[in-house]
This record gives sequence, structure tokens and C-alpha cells, in this order.
Amino acid sequence: MLVGENDSTLTKYLDFRKEGYNTVIDVNTQGKLGTQGADQKIVLENVDLTHDAYGQFMNNQAIINDLLQKGKLNVDHG
Repeated sequence: MLVGENDSTLTKYLDFRKEGYNTVIDVNTQGKLGTQGADQKIVLENVDLTHDAYGQFMNNQAIINDLLQKGKLNVDHG
């Protein structure tokens, strides 16, 4: 789905935000989220990825790290 990604550049591809009870993930498949905006959008209904188990806000990098550690986000390392 993503082109040229690795663990350290995923914030150029993925942006997480909370809308109501949902988490919205904006995706730019070319890694140009900051300059071109999203070319895909994923809505996780009734899911909040923006806060940890203690209710503390998590930024994009923290969310990505959490998903990677839990095996919920897969990245090609080749």
C-alpha cells in the first residue's frame, strides 16, 4: 500500500486523529502527507488510538510505535 516506507518515515504516510468516537487515519501512499494531503482515508469506528490505556494523548509517532510493537502494523524491511 505504501511506497518507500520504513519505521522512521511512517509519519509522512500516516496521520491519526480522533473524530467523535472514531479514529480517522489519513494516508498518503507516496509519503507526501505534509505537502499533498491524504489520498486515502481509513475510519476505525468506536476505536480511539489517540489515547493510551491511561487516557494520555499519543502523537502520531507514539501511535505508530505502539501499533508496531503490538504487531498491528506491518512494515517491509527489505
